[in-house]
Amino acid sequence: MSKFEKIVLELKKRKYEVKLRVSTKLGFSIDGIIENTIALFENPRLITLEKAKRLGYDVMIVPEGKLRDEDIMNFCDEMGKELDGKQLVEMVSR
Repeated sequence: MSKFEKIVLELKKRKYEVKLRVSTKLGFSIDGIIENTIALFENPRLITLEKAKRLGYDVMIVPEGKLRDEDIMNFCDEMGKELDGKQLVEMVSR
């Protein structure tokens, strides 16, 4: 199982909505979208990251190198903090 697949599996265990291989209206594909907020990429090009940001997504990249289970948990924790912060701002602005 790849790092990306392990991260997706962990996010799904945490009950986050994950969409895979999403095509955009700007003509590029996003490896994963989490909770319609974060664009997750495995090996992105800089232009792709900029386009994802232009569409309003926060961008996260799967870390390079070998990841232990603990590293995957920490990466997902970081993503969870990002998502929780977004949800809090959304609730306050309503």
